[in-house]
Amino acid sequence: MAGESDGGGGEGLDIALLRYTADGDLIGARTWGGPEHDGALGIAHRGGDIYIAGKTASFGEGQDEAILLHVVGPDGRFPEMGPGGAPEG
Repeated sequence: MAGESDGGGGEGLDIALLRYTADGDLIGARTWGGPEHDGALGIAHRGGDIYIAGKTASFGEGQDEAILLHVVGPDGRFPEMGPGGAPEG
């Protein structure tokens, strides 16, 4: 499940990813974002990886720009990010 979280930090919203078992037990939670509003708009699963389509005001030109997050494998890690939120390598 993908959505948004305020994280209680007082800054903009972040993209949130929650993982559940088939029985509905929460097995993992991750957030991603910056100081401005970032949000998930869609989610897809392929193999063990998850792709989250969303919008960001924290990176790029600072307005609602499209972003695609690639969450790698069952540990839920993101590829290393470079300047401006672009993947490195």
